[in-house]
Amino acid sequence: ASLPSRDEEMNIYVQPMEDDGDGGSSGEAKQITRSKSDQWSPVWFPDNRHLAYSSDQNGIYQIYVVNIESGETTQITFGDADSEYPIVSPDGSQIAFVSEKNEANIFSFSLSDQTETAQTSNVNLQLFPDISTDGRRLAFHTTRSRLFSSELKIKPLDSDDEPTIVAQGGHARLSPDGRALAFVRFDDKALNLWRVDADGRNEKRLINEGIVPGAYAEIPYEFFTTYFSWSPDGSQIAYVSAKSGQPNVWTVAAEADGSGAQQLTDNAEANLQLNSPLWSPDGNRVAYTARTRPQTTVEKPQNRVYVAENGRSKIVWQGDSPIRLLGWSATGAEVFVAVKEAEEIAVYKISVVEGEKKTPPVVARLPGANIHAVRLSPDRRNLAFVARRDERDNIFQVSAEPGGGEIRQLTANPDPTLYYSGLAWSPDGQKLFYSKQTGGLQISLITNPK
Repeated sequence: ASLPSRDEEMNIYVQPMEDDGDGGSSGEAKQITRSKSDQWSPVWFPDNRHLAYSSDQNGIYQIYVVNIESGETTQITFGDADSEYPIVSPDGSQIAFVSEKNEANIFSFSLSDQTETAQTSNVNLQLFPDISTDGRRLAFHTTRSRLFSSELKIKPLDSDDEPTIVAQGGHARLSPDGRALAFVRFDDKALNLWRVDADGRNEKRLINEGIVPGAYAEIPYEFFTTYFSWSPDGSQIAYVSAKSGQPNVWTVAAEADGSGAQQLTDNAEANLQLNSPLWSPDGNRVAYTARTRPQTTVEKPQNRVYVAENGRSKIVWQGDSPIRLLGWSATGAEVFVAVKEAEEIAVYKISVVEGEKKTPPVVARLPGANIHAVRLSPDRRNLAFVARRDERDNIFQVSAEPGGGEIRQLTANPDPTLYYSGLAWSPDGQKLFYSKQTGGLQISLITNPK
C-alpha cells in the first residue's frame, strides 16, 4: 500500500508485487480511497483484504478501515484529538494508535513587577506571539495541530477587543511598522511567502517558486529555523529558495506580485543547506546559517554562520555543534550565535569583520536551555531563554554583555507536563510573551475494529 501525491490529494493505492521478470513489479496500482482530504499511514490487516489508515475528512485525523475489494470504509475513532499511526495486531483483532491532544494559550510576563497576564483563553493551540514595534498589536497562530494551516490572528494590546482573523498560514511576522503581516502557506505544492494588511485586506502571494522549509518541534512547539525576515524599513523580505538549483538567500519587495525576486547569495554546493536569513540594523547585509550534509558515515555536519554583502558571502563562524542565529548587535559589527555545547547552550558575540580570525567572547552559558528557545532583547542587552531543570520548564533571564552575569529565574512552574514555547520580547524590553502548552501523546487500543 502506498500514498502517492496526485493533484494535491493524498490517497491510498495498492500495487501488485508480482515479479515482471526484470526485477520490477507487474500490474497497475489500484486507487483505494478517493478524497480531497489526506489519507495517511496505511497498514495491512492479516487477511490482506483490509487496510487501516488515518484521515482528516472531518477536520480531525481519525482512524478508518477500508475493504480494498469493495471499497467499503468504516470510521472507528471519533475523538476530538488527532488519531494517527495505526498498528494492527498479528491476529487482526486489535488496533493500537497514537492520539495527540495539546492546548496552549499566550501569556505576557512583566519584568518590572513580576506579574503574568493571560492574553488568550481558548481551546486548541495559541502559538508564536509576535508584537508590533509600537507595542500595540499581538499577532499569533491558532490551530489544532497543522502549523501552516493556522488561523493567523491579530489582537490589540491596548483594548479588550477580540482578536481578528487576518489570514490562514504559518510562521507569521508583523512588519516593522505593524501595518502588514508576512507568512507562509502551502499552495501549488510548495510553501510560498505571502503578505496581508494587518486588517486582513490586500492579501497577496509574494513569490511563486517556494521557500526552503525548516523543521519544528511539537512538544513544545518551536521552529528550528527562521523562514524569512523583514528588512528594517519594511520594504523587503529575505528568504531561502532553491529556485537557482541550489539553496540561496533571496530578497523580494514586500509589495511584490509573485515576481521581481533578487538572488543575494551565489551558493552552488548541493550539500549546503541555507536557512535563517536575518537583516543587519542598517539593512545593507544579511546574516544566515548553513549546514553541510555529510557525504560519508563518519563525516560530521558542519554548521556555519555567513554574512552576505554586495553579492558576496563570508564565513564568520563554523563548527560541528548545532547553532542558532539570535540577532545582530546594535552597531551591526557583531552577531549573536547560540551554540549547543554538552548540556548547556553557549552564546557568543562574533565579529562580522574579523570572523574566524578572532576567538569570540562568550556572552553567557545557559545550563539546560533549549537552543530554539533563546531570544535576544530588542536593545541587545539581555537574553531570555527556556530551560528544563528538575524535570520542569521555566523562563530565565541573563545579561547579553560579555560575561553574562547572574542568571535570574522568572517563572516558578510546578507542573512537569507544562511547557513554555514561542518566547518573544516586547519592543521596549519590559515584557516577555510566550505560550504555556499542556498535553501530549497517548497510545490507545481498539478491539474488534472491523
